[in-house]
Amino acid sequence: MSRRLLVALFAVLAAAVLVLAGFQIATGLAGQEGATGPAGPQGPAGPQGVPGTASPAPTVTVTGIPGATGATGPRGAAGAAAPTLPPIDGGRYFFQLDIFANSLIQIPTSNVAFDSTTIASRYLAGTTALLDANGDPVGTFSATFLSFRDADGNTTIIENHLTTNAGLIVTWSTTASTADLQTNTVLSAVATESIVTVTTKAGSSIYFGHRFDLVVTADGNEIAFRFNPAS
Repeated sequence: MSRRLLVALFAVLAAAVLVLAGFQIATGLAGQEGATGPAGPQGPAGPQGVPGTASPAPTVTVTGIPGATGATGPRGAAGAAAPTLPPIDGGRYFFQLDIFANSLIQIPTSNVAFDSTTIASRYLAGTTALLDANGDPVGTFSATFLSFRDADGNTTIIENHLTTNAGLIVTWSTTASTADLQTNTVLSAVATESIVTVTTKAGSSIYFGHRFDLVVTADGNEIAFRFNPAS
């Protein structure tokens, strides 16, 4: 065999090998990129879940807006004047000071502040029968006496209450400067003059609504009350 024929045969064999290799590579790529097959059938449904907790209803707060203030209405007509009661005489009464003193009780007092300006104090209360001009009991008189002593002297505050069986019921206050805090001095401080009004009605009392010029006097052992008519 000639050299030239041998070279030609080798060239043909090499070309065949290259063609075969290209065909195999193409076939492999086609196998890797195969077409997607059809979807399979749907699977069975899973079990039903547990129902969730219901959400609470939302709280809605509504704040109203105040409306405008209306116009002031017209002023009504003036009412009738209160009736004026004619002055009447309330009478005269008295009590014995020593009998009243025997009824007294003393209420303890003490200073609140360590450096109080009150040097001494007394608190007394008592009650006694009220007598008319004939000396017959016709009611009661009661009073409290709160006394203070400071650098300026002595002051007694008296709250008085008088009532008669006929419906004369009055209360009044007295403030007096006293020489000392002795019992007789303090009790005598009830002497005063004041305008009082009967504001409590008892039964068919003729005194209810009337005003009196009350004069209280102290004469020895007697404390007297004179209810003079007041306009």
